[in-house]
This record gives sequence, structure tokens and C-alpha cells, in this order.
Amino acid sequence: MTSGLNIDVYASLIEQFISGAITSYEFEDRYLRLFKEDSRSFSGAEYDILNRLFTDLDAYCPHPGLRGEDDISDEQLVASARSALRQLRAYAWD
Repeated sequence: MTSGLNIDVYASLIEQFISGAITSYEFEDRYLRLFKEDSRSFSGAEYDILNRLFTDLDAYCPHPGLRGEDDISDEQLVASARSALRQLRAYAWD
């Protein structure tokens, strides 16, 4: 199994979120479920990228009034998703 196939599922989901095709709620639900249930093997670098986004999603709080100091906003989540996608693409092309 090639790592590119593993990454494609995640990259597609991230692209849907960044483009606005799915909401932050849908992205959070789908990504967390996918990551928790995924039994495929990833390289250390792939796992680190995906896990960083997982951690950011876990810290995501869409409600400013409820957001704690360790929580992240919508804008920060989009930035994190963009960064993860950029890193995944760069990794896949190496």
C-alpha cells in the first residue's frame, strides 16, 4: 500500500473544508472519526501532520464566548487545515 493513497482520503476531506464545501462541524466530525478509526500505516512524517490537525480539531471551539485560552477559532482551524494540506502535498511529492 502506498502512502499516497492513505493521504488522498485526508487531503480530499481537508480540501472540501478549505473550499467551503463542508462546514467546520462536518469537517470536525468526519476527520475525527476517520483518524480514530483508520488502521492504515503511515510514515512518521505523515502521522505527525495528521495528528497535529487532529489535535487542533480537538482544541477547536466555534463559540468565542466559550473559547478557553487553549482553544482555537474558525480562522485558526482553517489555517491549520491549509498548513496540513500543504505539508501533506509536499511530503507526497518528495
